Amino acid sequence: MNALCQMTGLNRAGFYRWRAPRQATPVEVELRDEMQKVAVEWPAYGYRRIAHELQDRGFQVNHKRVLRMMREDNRCACGGVRSWLRPTRGITCRCIPTWRAG
Repeated sequence: MNALCQMTGLNRAGFYRWRAPRQATPVEVELRDEMQKVAVEWPAYGYRRIAHELQDRGFQVNHKRVLRMMREDNRCACGGVRSWLRPTRGITCRCIPTWRAG
């Protein structure tokens, strides 16, 4: 790929940005759906706990894949922080809590 980009005068990052995004597989769609169910059921769970719960439900997934998918969807666990761990001021959640129930 590097040689092709040099021959055409394009940089590699621009080529990958231009390339069409790949379509989601049915397994990935099912995994995202199950991730959403887990996050609604357990709103305080982070990506590691969600990955463990998905493994308990029979999915072959690791925490890195769950984290990547949550970042792509701009989803995080923004609830359930203990009061002694909560920052006092100036620091807020960096993502939109779209999975919250209610």
